[in-house]
Amino acid sequence: MSYVLPRHDEPHQQAGLADRTATLGVLLTPRTDGTRPRDTTLLRTQGDNRLTPEEAKRCPALWNPQGAEVPGT
Repeated sequence: MSYVLPRHDEPHQQAGLADRTATLGVLLTPRTDGTRPRDTTLLRTQGDNRLTPEEAKRCPALWNPQGAEVPGT
């Protein structure tokens, strides 16, 4: 699962706007072959991603470890 999916889901579900909003994520990956400095990967998500309750509960620990228990620790 991409980091973008739960980050889109959390605030938009709380506000009731999931069906009318989109989130865009860009991943920059350094290259070592000298062709160019980095590769870019783009992910766009829109609407309800239908995360399971378990996924929705587990994901906030990834970006807010002080406010949530990290599973498996």
